[in-house]
Amino acid sequence: MTSAVVDPVPAASASPTDDGRGYLANGKLSHLPALDGIRGLGIQFVFLYHHEAIFFGHRFHGGMLAVSMFFTLSGFLIARLLHEEYGKNGRLDIKRFYVRRFRRLMPAALVVLALIAQLWWLAPPTNGGISFRSWFAAMTYWENWHLISAGREYSKLFADASPMEHMWSLSIEEQVYIVFPLLMAVVFGVAWLRRRAVGVLVTVAAIGFALGAYWSSVKSPEHAYYATEARAAEFLVGAAFAIWWLRSPRVPAIARVLRTPQARVVAALFLIAQVLLWSLIGVQTFGLFPYWVILNAGLTCAAMAFACAESGMTGFLSHPVWVFIGRLSYGLYIVHWPVFLFLSKERVPVTGWMLLSIRLLVSLAIAWTMFHLIENPVRTGKMWKGTVFGVACALLAVTGTAFALANEPSTAELLVDPDAVAAQQRALDELPTLAPDAPTRSAVDPALPARVLVVGDSQAWAVGGRFQEMWGVPHGVDVVPSPGVGCGVTELTPVDYLGAVYDNGFDGCAEWRAALPQIVAKFQPQLVMVIGGFADVADRQLPGSDAWQHIGEPSYDEWLTGQMEDFVDEMTATGAEVLWFSSPHIATPKEPGAEPFPQEDPARMDRYNELIRSIAETDDRVEFADLAAFAASRPGGEFDPAFRPDGAHIDLTVAPDLVDWLDGEIRRVTG
Repeated sequence: MTSAVVDPVPAASASPTDDGRGYLANGKLSHLPALDGIRGLGIQFVFLYHHEAIFFGHRFHGGMLAVSMFFTLSGFLIARLLHEEYGKNGRLDIKRFYVRRFRRLMPAALVVLALIAQLWWLAPPTNGGISFRSWFAAMTYWENWHLISAGREYSKLFADASPMEHMWSLSIEEQVYIVFPLLMAVVFGVAWLRRRAVGVLVTVAAIGFALGAYWSSVKSPEHAYYATEARAAEFLVGAAFAIWWLRSPRVPAIARVLRTPQARVVAALFLIAQVLLWSLIGVQTFGLFPYWVILNAGLTCAAMAFACAESGMTGFLSHPVWVFIGRLSYGLYIVHWPVFLFLSKERVPVTGWMLLSIRLLVSLAIAWTMFHLIENPVRTGKMWKGTVFGVACALLAVTGTAFALANEPSTAELLVDPDAVAAQQRALDELPTLAPDAPTRSAVDPALPARVLVVGDSQAWAVGGRFQEMWGVPHGVDVVPSPGVGCGVTELTPVDYLGAVYDNGFDGCAEWRAALPQIVAKFQPQLVMVIGGFADVADRQLPGSDAWQHIGEPSYDEWLTGQMEDFVDEMTATGAEVLWFSSPHIATPKEPGAEPFPQEDPARMDRYNELIRSIAETDDRVEFADLAAFAASRPGGEFDPAFRPDGAHIDLTVAPDLVDWLDGEIRRVTG
């Protein structure tokens, strides 16, 4: 690619830093530590969001607008560099720009993607697999469009979690980097456009914001969230601000105002407002496109103005801790998400802030090492010089591709967590032995039982753990989830589970069924909550028959009813009551155009719920709770993507109304 040659733009005069433009006395652009600092601050909110951190019952949503801040900041910094280059040389060296961007960004990304492919092949975690299409899209900086074509919703980030999914934002940046210098070469090269460079960039940004609002309304907020033409607007706002700040004759006067004590107070308020946006605004928030992203871009521009003027929140953001994290922010971003997934709650025997600390320390160690051994040496030309750069990148790409192809998960692996099943014996061993006089009522609220056992399939697993945190702890109730992920309440028979046939039930179900009666005997719950049903409505071969049958057929219904009654006998062996929940309909994630699995037929789950109700009507030990009706009655219905991110499992953290409803059902049964 040849370099674009165009007429020079008058460079801003070499001025001392006190003019507020961000120049050194020798005329070179100064490094602005506060901008490293805002990166370092912003990425902390991405971490909190991806960790699903909860403060006072509120989960952080701010990974979304914190990433938006990175877009605007990137536009500002890139436009400054291009403006400086054009002012000095009268031309933009497009080839040099591309080479520098690739040397800065690609090596670390290829190293991380290759390691993801190898690690997920050698020791696959339980909370996400690798799709080769997604891996290849991430490697070629096309991940955002892959997610759009696959119908992937951002609200489903934590369901069927992909270790490459966070690469969507870097894909957008790379796509913008390809087009933006060409746009600037045209703008700088045409005299009447050169004089209106800021207006041109603002106009194109306005079109992008309008497209974001349009896609959000006619398709979905997620489509707008991933679309390059919409998200480029935030980049262009930063670029327009950079050009205006470097050229406007009003800037020195504005900088003097920004250094006043009153302006410093305003700066603090601006930073607090932006932090609140990062904390509170999610992809499903009304008006995210265009209003909240525009506000966030404006606040980011304010931070950049104060950074250039060396005033306001600059001192806080220039703190060495924030600057250190900010300098590592690129490596931290591409590393942290796969680290978070690999160090899952099931793999690491700690939870909460201790788990977050471990994840952050590991991410920081990898990012720091990668920065000093790969990123910085390659960027500065000390390593992988000339053609060696291309050869090294090609080897990393080929290595990662080979492992990614070998690691393609089956559909069944997308929804189940074998480690959660294998953990049953460990859960049994870790249960404390009850004292003979162990209380049977909560010490906090005597109207509630002391011990509640949550059983069922992966739906029980999704609800049970969060229910302990959100309800059990504050109410003084010991809630223990003991689910059989991928398992049903029946005896083990050949089953067709999501298109894969298992001769003796799904992997790990035998261990779960063997451990569960022992858990009941040792834990001695007053209430057993049964949540699930997906495996019980799958096609099965019943004992003594080679024919495949399913719920709704008289022989299957008779057999399943008997199995459910036997299950009740096991759960009530120590005197517990059973609260059996109906199941909402299921729609599992799949590739576009794929046919639904047989057990996703709504009629099957409806019949399953009828059998539960029938047992509750004839057995005094069992109460029926209509979770399916509750889910259908919520705003957004039973498939609300925030409520059930993968169309199957419930995210209790976004449904405090469900926690209240469960509380009422438990009190109804045990009060």
